Amino acid sequence: LISGKEMQVVTNPAEIIPPVYELDGWAFDGWDKDLKKITTNTEVKAKWTRWKITFNGNGGRLVDGKESQLVGKVSDIIVPTYVKTGYTLTWDKEISEVKADTTVNAIWTANKYKLTLLDADSKIIEVKYDDKIGELPTAQKQGFRFGFWAVDGSSVKEQTVWKWTENKTATAYWLNEGEYLLDLDYNGGSVLEPNPATYRADGETFTVNNPTRY
Repeated sequence: LISGKEMQVVTNPAEIIPPVYELDGWAFDGWDKDLKKITTNTEVKAKWTRWKITFNGNGGRLVDGKESQLVGKVSDIIVPTYVKTGYTLTWDKEISEVKADTTVNAIWTANKYKLTLLDADSKIIEVKYDDKIGELPTAQKQGFRFGFWAVDGSSVKEQTVWKWTENKTATAYWLNEGEYLLDLDYNGGSVLEPNPATYRADGETFTVNNPTRY
């Protein structure tokens, strides 16, 4: 009992002042009788309700909290924490407005990152996580042949899928005399150790790592 009187003597229903109750984990859902129609000695019982809220991470990893909760008021809801590399989380429903059995679904928005091409007048390309880098310019340098763009020492091209979670800088790799590009298409596979991106035509031998595919 928060306020009001549990026992009241009245001469007509208009004099009834309903007391206020609280029950942890439950929401007040009215009385089991119509107070406006009471004309005799009567016991009136409070009705209580609560609802189930289910959080769907939609591919995110749960790191804290409960995915399924029984609550009686919005303040009882404890939103769990999910993470997904390269993505920002929002929900498909407004949590503060949930007042019935509900499933709340995670919406993951790919983060955007910047790729700065140093040898192309520091041109900046914006790329979404899990997206292909897209069209790349060819760098120009007097007396040199352009090979490829390199990020952290590894070559990147238009079909490279962005898997970094930070902005990156690409530098041009310039081919030496007798050096040529080696473009390996793994056809859906991948390698743990990067393969050489160039080879020489003067009899040099090299080893390539075989790709694997799940």
